Amino acid sequence: MKTFYKAYIRFTELLLDSKSSFWYKMKNGDGIAINNHRVLHARSGYEDTANNNRVFQLAYMDWDCVHSKIRILSRELGLPSPV
Repeated sequence: MKTFYKAYIRFTELLLDSKSSFWYKMKNGDGIAINNHRVLHARSGYEDTANNNRVFQLAYMDWDCVHSKIRILSRELGLPSPV
């Protein structure tokens, strides 16, 4: 367990290091798409002091659907498929 917690603490230090973090304060109407296979993402806390009733909407996409649509459109347009 000592080895695990030592690694866990080091991992946390790396996550919180400003050199490996990007912070962006989103505004009303902003959207973001993240490739979960390449980015570890999270949100910081907030207080809704203006009673804005914020909504956080999640959507998941499978790349197979995107690649399939590209192949279909390529075939319909008579173009070689890039995927």
